[in-house]
Amino acid sequence: MRKLLFAVICLFFCLSAFAGTNGEPQTGKQVYDDDFSQPPVWANWKSANTSGEFRWAANEGHGEKGAMEIAVNNASETGGNFCYLKHFPAVAGKKYVASVWVRAENITQSSEIILAFQGQDSAKKFLGTPVASTVVPASKIGDGWKQIILNFVVPTEGKWSETAFLLCTIGIDKAVKGNIFIDDFYFAEELPADNTAAGEYQCDFSYPNVFSSWKSSSAVGTFSWTQTQGHNGKGAMEITVGKDSGPDAAFCFLKRFPVIPGKTYTVTVWAKAEDISPSSEVTIAFQGQDSAKKFLGTPVISNVIRGDEMGNDWKCRILTFMIPEKEAWSQTAYLLCTIGIKNSNKGKVFFDDINFYEDGK
Repeated sequence: MRKLLFAVICLFFCLSAFAGTNGEPQTGKQVYDDDFSQPPVWANWKSANTSGEFRWAANEGHGEKGAMEIAVNNASETGGNFCYLKHFPAVAGKKYVASVWVRAENITQSSEIILAFQGQDSAKKFLGTPVASTVVPASKIGDGWKQIILNFVVPTEGKWSETAFLLCTIGIDKAVKGNIFIDDFYFAEELPADNTAAGEYQCDFSYPNVFSSWKSSSAVGTFSWTQTQGHNGKGAMEITVGKDSGPDAAFCFLKRFPVIPGKTYTVTVWAKAEDISPSSEVTIAFQGQDSAKKFLGTPVISNVIRGDEMGNDWKCRILTFMIPEKEAWSQTAYLLCTIGIKNSNKGKVFFDDINFYEDGK
């Protein structure tokens, strides 16, 4: 099973999947998935007047051994740009998603880790389109592996309409020194899975899906998408709780759904836990927001299960709620759904197969 990593930043991008190490389209659903357990076939590029190496690190890796490495030996005071490159066939109007895990050693704190896409025509020439990217400052990388996810819809307007390929670049900018390791890269076409604008949503997380994330000031840990877990198939959202988290630490994934006062809505989600604190709470909750997506001060409606009741298997959590037509609730235009864990200082929790819908539809 191939390995994969959530820091979540999204643009308007989603995907078309690719199989095989050359990124060429295959029959059926196309997916490109590489754990770099073997030396990869990626091109590389660095800016002028810089010195560094692109190499395969056999003893590094997120999970399994093997990763791409960029070793910056010497660059100007302002730093240089180093990146790996790969082309993927793409179609204007389609949604694509990319996920990659990165780790850094001794890099300049002013440098930036970048996952980016640029549009190219059928001859693989640049179209002059903007660069769609996720940028993570070196100061946010930390000591361990961090996952970067980028979702992107290829526009149909202007030069984007001529897109035949997306050039993916993964690397480091403004780098003066240090090493970065790149592993568990995934790129695919994201299949239509929801009708969120109409208040309905369904996802099995067989590919990275964009949920926002939040954690309290005392929380230490990461949000990610994993391919090694899943309620039915493979793929789930994951929260890893760090041992340095405070006793009141809280982590949650977030998604907003348009709703109408007087109607009843239900969310179902499957959850699984590993080694979480017995007194912790795995929670799904709703809060009301107005048309400007500002909180109305309504009570938090929630479904909670304690850590010592989670067991080792997947459990279905269900929360059904009718939005009142009185007082602050009457101004509700959105429900902010939060799914997560609080009061734990260890372990992992996984969420999968989320379904949100209006009752009676």
